[in-house]
Amino acid sequence: MPANKYICVHKKATKETGFSYHGYVESPNEVWLREENITNYTKREEAEALSLAHLLLKTGRITKIDFKKAKERYAQEQRDDLTFLREHQF
Repeated sequence: MPANKYICVHKKATKETGFSYHGYVESPNEVWLREENITNYTKREEAEALSLAHLLLKTGRITKIDFKKAKERYAQEQRDDLTFLREHQF
């Protein structure tokens, strides 16, 4: 869930090395909002401790899809309050 849903790529040119490309994505500072951590929060007791608990189904199993939908809705609602960090990719 990048801040702007884009991967930023910069082209750099130097006399010594010629052209090179560098890119990054923005990831939320909150670890539980990161896409790669969804499976860590499919247990109800873990998920209910988070700020998005009110967006989850009240009973039953929490699937990855359920958590992802709740996470995306939370991010939309809280967009102005979330902070992101740039992670170098290549």
